[in-house]
Amino acid sequence: MPNSISLDNMASFCQQWQIAPTQPDPAQLAAIVSRLQQNRAVAAEVLPCLCRGHEAIAYSPLLTCPIPVEQVLVESRDHDRLHECRSLLAQGKIPPSIEASIYLLHGISWFIVSDGIHRTVAAYEAGNPKIEARLSSVNYCRPEQYRLVKDQFVQIEQVAADGIVSTATISRRVSPAERSLLLKIGIQTETRLSGFQIPIAAIVPSSL
Repeated sequence: MPNSISLDNMASFCQQWQIAPTQPDPAQLAAIVSRLQQNRAVAAEVLPCLCRGHEAIAYSPLLTCPIPVEQVLVESRDHDRLHECRSLLAQGKIPPSIEASIYLLHGISWFIVSDGIHRTVAAYEAGNPKIEARLSSVNYCRPEQYRLVKDQFVQIEQVAADGIVSTATISRRVSPAERSLLLKIGIQTETRLSGFQIPIAAIVPSSL
């Protein structure tokens, strides 16, 4: 929780407006979960785009624990490698731990794999509920801080006190599949890069 501060002293601090986060209702959240699980490869490309690097928390040493396979966003790329991983599981052999990062979206943990994609897919196909993982970091997805402007993914940078966006930067262009998933996640669309209004939650000091 942020430290409380009186309004009398607020002017002495460098201030920034906090964009109001959006939380989907249970039905919307279930639909988001379903769409992410149906489009795992696209989701693995999209979720890192919703994070700001300075908010990531790195684990050193890596955190080792079992994670739910159904929340790992992977898709097989190499049939021969997948066949090898399937054979190892069929023989009852325990594969090495995968390596992954956590991405938190709407309170749910998703995992993006940096090493062990085919081991994960083989475990999923075998019906294994969990897989051993070495976790390198946790990242916070902030969909409220981004917008879609046509086929461009835009990050909001500066907001005035009345909620009017004065500065936004283009992160990258998105494919039709990525755009569809971003809309399902809750990214809103705009017609221009600045001058649109967003909901403001509160004003908070950037440093104390």
